[in-house]
Amino acid sequence: IVSTIIDTYYYIGGDYTTVASWNSLSNGTGVNPANFTTTGITYVIPSSTTLTLTGNWSFSGVTGTVLQINGTIDASTYTLSVPSIVNNGTAMFSGATNGNAVTSGIVQYYGTTQTISGGTYSELDITGSGTKTLSSATSITGNLNIVNGALSDGGFQISGNSLGSLTMASGCSLLIGNGASATVFPTGFTNATISLAANSLVSYQSSANQTVSNIPNYQNLSVTTGGVKYIIGTTTIGGDLTISSATLLFGTTAHSVSVAGDLIGVGGTIDMTGATHSLTLSGVNNALSTLTTDANINNSSISYIRTGDQQIFASANYSSQIGRAHV
Repeated sequence: IVSTIIDTYYYIGGDYTTVASWNSLSNGTGVNPANFTTTGITYVIPSSTTLTLTGNWSFSGVTGTVLQINGTIDASTYTLSVPSIVNNGTAMFSGATNGNAVTSGIVQYYGTTQTISGGTYSELDITGSGTKTLSSATSITGNLNIVNGALSDGGFQISGNSLGSLTMASGCSLLIGNGASATVFPTGFTNATISLAANSLVSYQSSANQTVSNIPNYQNLSVTTGGVKYIIGTTTIGGDLTISSATLLFGTTAHSVSVAGDLIGVGGTIDMTGATHSLTLSGVNNALSTLTTDANINNSSISYIRTGDQQIFASANYSSQIGRAHV
């Protein structure tokens, strides 16, 4: 008598916590597992199939157990604990954490305040409300989609891929830096693959000095929480520029910044010393606490180009130290 060792079972629907819902054949014509305590078993969620947790699900301590997600698993607010997870499909979480640090495949966080496990994702989707915060450095080989709410890097760097895309929907926020950790805009993505919708916000908010990437075309851009934020190239802002308790430094190489919306700079500083810089303002309202310019560089310029009425922020440095304030 030759016995066949079965080490793979497929979810065929129903109560996933009972052996009757798993079968050795994906069409359900095979045999059910005897139990969930046998070691070395792979449990497969087939493609086009969604399994939704109704409570915590754990294979903890069952050596060699693998959950292979070819379809979709929705963990909701519950904890998924499996020695090994292979995600070829989609894993969805709305709880405070995803419990098992699922980082392969497509992973969607759709709750409110959540902690995101660091690792390497093929796609990371941020939906729901509240802020999702990284717990460690994260790489994304495919797409990063911020659909709702806010994504905070938590002071851990996000690394993208030139073959992937970064998209932000209207009203979403990307928060860069935390405390003294001066992370930068997610690396690896290109201008052509970055899409920041109107009314989205990118905020550089480390208390340390930070570099402001010139790769994306920003909508709303904020620099805040102290330190110096360095402009490193031509920077385009399609909405408002907010500077709060921080200095926006243009640097020693000539750079230009254009702002289509308002300049909101009460409590902020713009430093245009060091080279021939240009700042173009198109918004109705423009306010700034401090403008620093260089008496030895007489051809930097601030241009107000709105067709209608436009506020000009007050500064003694227009006439004494800056070459041209165009109106």
